[in-house]
Amino acid sequence: CHMPFVFGKCKNLYTFMGMGISIKYTGSCPSDGDDPCFSRETEACRILDTSASPSDALRACFDEPVSQVAERVAMAALVAGDYVLSAGKELTYEYTRIIVNQHRVASQKRSGVVKITHVNGELSLTPDHVLLVDGEWAAARTVKVGSSLSGSKVTAVSQGVAGIINPLTANGMIIAAGPTGKP
Repeated sequence: CHMPFVFGKCKNLYTFMGMGISIKYTGSCPSDGDDPCFSRETEACRILDTSASPSDALRACFDEPVSQVAERVAMAALVAGDYVLSAGKELTYEYTRIIVNQHRVASQKRSGVVKITHVNGELSLTPDHVLLVDGEWAAARTVKVGSSLSGSKVTAVSQGVAGIINPLTANGMIIAAGPTGKP
């Protein structure tokens, strides 16, 4: 972040005839280089019983909580070896393992994010993160109001800065949702 001012400190911008204008910036800058990541508020479906069907796990996490099958957790809670709900090559639900969860310990890593609100929920992720938009794989920055995410119509798109997390899975996919609502 290239700002000529320091966050949290007053800076005199201009003085004229004994009167001055000062400003104090608060907040933080996004990281250099946006890695494709999710906002730290994003949640996933951690599998507790791999003998249960993926559709049962989906219902347990996002419709009717059933603690013996699966649980909805913050992505920051995922660790290597956890099973999570994912989508396979044919976009059918399946389980996959977490290989590593990038930025899990670096809780202060922040980046620019796109917040996508859709009929069934919301999702915040970095602009370069790929997701299924209108049936095609596309970067989050290309999502527009009216787009479809897994059949759910997008109602709003905004930008911001947030802490980030990036759980890498064995098959490269993970079912994600905001803190409320569905994927």
